[in-house]
Amino acid sequence: MEITKINFKETLSVVETAIREATFLSIDGEFTGLCTEMSIHRFDTARERYMKLRETASSFLLIQFGLSAFLYDAEKDRYTHRDFNFYVFPRKIIRQCFDHQFLCQASSLEFLASKGFDFNRLISDGIPYLLPEEEEKVKTILEEKHKNEQTSVSANSQQVSGNRSAVFSPINATELNQEFLQNVIEQTQNFLASDKESLDFEPCNSFLRKLIYQALENKRSSGIYIETQTTENQERFIRIRKCSDQEKAQIVKDKQSSELEELQDAVGFSKVIKLITESGKLVIGHNMILDLLHTLNQFCCRLPESYDDFKSLTNCVFPKLLDTKHLASVQPLRDYISSTSLNDLLEQIRRKPFTIPTVEHADDICAYTTVNEKQHEAGYDAFITGLCFITLANHLGSFQDPPEYPVLPGSQLLKPYINKLYLAKSHDVHFINLNGTDAEPKRDHVFHVTFPKSWKTSDLIQLFSEYGAISVSWLDETSALVALRQPEHTADVLKNLVLSNSNVYSVKRYLDFQNRHQPDLMVDRKVSPVPHCDFGLPVKRRSSGTYEGNLSNRSIEPIPEEDEDNLVSSPSVEPVEKKPKLEKPSNSNLPPSKCVKLFEENDNWT
Repeated sequence: MEITKINFKETLSVVETAIREATFLSIDGEFTGLCTEMSIHRFDTARERYMKLRETASSFLLIQFGLSAFLYDAEKDRYTHRDFNFYVFPRKIIRQCFDHQFLCQASSLEFLASKGFDFNRLISDGIPYLLPEEEEKVKTILEEKHKNEQTSVSANSQQVSGNRSAVFSPINATELNQEFLQNVIEQTQNFLASDKESLDFEPCNSFLRKLIYQALENKRSSGIYIETQTTENQERFIRIRKCSDQEKAQIVKDKQSSELEELQDAVGFSKVIKLITESGKLVIGHNMILDLLHTLNQFCCRLPESYDDFKSLTNCVFPKLLDTKHLASVQPLRDYISSTSLNDLLEQIRRKPFTIPTVEHADDICAYTTVNEKQHEAGYDAFITGLCFITLANHLGSFQDPPEYPVLPGSQLLKPYINKLYLAKSHDVHFINLNGTDAEPKRDHVFHVTFPKSWKTSDLIQLFSEYGAISVSWLDETSALVALRQPEHTADVLKNLVLSNSNVYSVKRYLDFQNRHQPDLMVDRKVSPVPHCDFGLPVKRRSSGTYEGNLSNRSIEPIPEEDEDNLVSSPSVEPVEKKPKLEKPSNSNLPPSKCVKLFEENDNWT
């Protein structure tokens, strides 16, 4: 089911029912970009990788969210699924809401366009959203505004409209505006002497609208109500209408109710994430670290600078996560899977020894099928992710004696895989452990090498040819990290290369590189801002800076063996040349653009 702002309200109850009844949920997201200037390399620690991906999730937007709700029917031994594909866009529903800024990556948008992504629908009909913190701020602003309005109406004093505060600083009209104001006053006098119920002035800018309010200040007690309206073309104009004091009070009350309803419309898609959080259901994703970070950052609270805070926050918002890429990448399933990309994984579970169980779509919901493939549509990818989970989990049960079938979210067989997020392109840290200590492997056999721009991977192979196979991770045009496949040669490298005085290249220990060359951003901050994520759950900040919630201890899985595909195996065979990633020039030193206002805006009177 495709959901936009047009049908969001009417379908929210359907989504809520699907989430509440589900055995588990699977998710997927599409983004405006995938990487920033902070390049990822294979020797990132889990903490460093989070800090880099945090910048990515804070810069780009999640613009499409896929959700599949799978329900297992024990009597019929089958799953049913309900699939939802949400277009999400940060629009301003009411003036007090925030006007978000975000980055786009040309290659990402081009890729989505090639897959049929509808950007017109995204921008015109995308579902808005607010962080809980933003919702609270807007609510406070509206409540204070409404309090002033009610006070003014009750006191039968200076009457205010639903769009201005009781007191505002006066502005002086120029000679050019005198004719405009005189025309406004004449139209108002003619209106009061007529049988008309209302009068609309021509659309004008906020400065002139304030002049109108100011010019008609003494007319308010004479039985008129002044308000700002918007045309179909989004032009704002002033409307005045005749009404008694009792009618004015009712108008103000109705407008306040309308504004609070608009606030709920602005909260929008964040309600879906709140429903998922409140359900406590197992949430499945595939290579889901970016899906998770974007979801937290856009709909829950800004990602904390502290890595430990991130773990605690995630456990409170999504207490049970499972990454199918991690599940498929480790034993015992790893031996049966040659490629763990989502599309390849789908093809492999269609063949022996895997068996896809019976999965049908719910009768009342239009759902995806494996016949009508829509790769990289978030709803479809969420469905495929859920289907892969069911098949992989059941195959995991086949190793038991007697076999366990079906393997449902509460099974002990899944416990070692819960809350472990797969880390792609990693040499020796293959997942983030949300409920325990991350792997910190020894890297004595890893070296930082600097060299001329003309060097290629083959030159590095030649340099280390005496010490066996190596694994290379380019950092930029003139440096790379090199790991020995045979760590027993570490001492020889230290003696012959690290301590050598070469004018062409330099070989340093990894520890020296980590201490001297890692950017300040990689250092976890001792103090981080307290994120606001009030979903009505038992989530609170501890004095130590972490978060408390409904947490549970889970076992820590041993580190999987290194992927052979990441190795440069033989110096005698010329490998495919790997082009180094060029660093982009930083714009961090450029001054921000400024827009000077001619006068101070006041949202309450525009």
